[in-house]
Amino acid sequence: MTKKEANQTIHEARGLCWHEFDPMPRQEGKLDYDYQTCKHCRKHIRDSEEHNIDYHTPEGFFACWNWAKDEEWWEDFMDTLELRWLSDKKLRPLRYHMAELVDHLVFASILATFLKDRDKKSG
Repeated sequence: MTKKEANQTIHEARGLCWHEFDPMPRQEGKLDYDYQTCKHCRKHIRDSEEHNIDYHTPEGFFACWNWAKDEEWWEDFMDTLELRWLSDKKLRPLRYHMAELVDHLVFASILATFLKDRDKKSG
């Protein structure tokens, strides 16, 4: 799963719009504060604004962590991780896996995979 796919999966699980825009040709003299309209939610967003949260950044990690730990499936997610850690063929110590859990570059991808798998089972 790519970073973009992971970010989009988490956005949608959080009930947030994954903002996308129809391509607009750059017009001569267009200023950076011009707006685009999301093709899904119709929200007007400045060209210069960040459109979607990147959960692979430290700021995005904390937004994701704070949301996820309060969800009803959090314990299932942790159980899934525990099973994954127990089946680690390299027999790495628990501290290795705990560090992986709180690594902003890894957590979003692990969580997005869990959410996709959960949706497949319930869908």
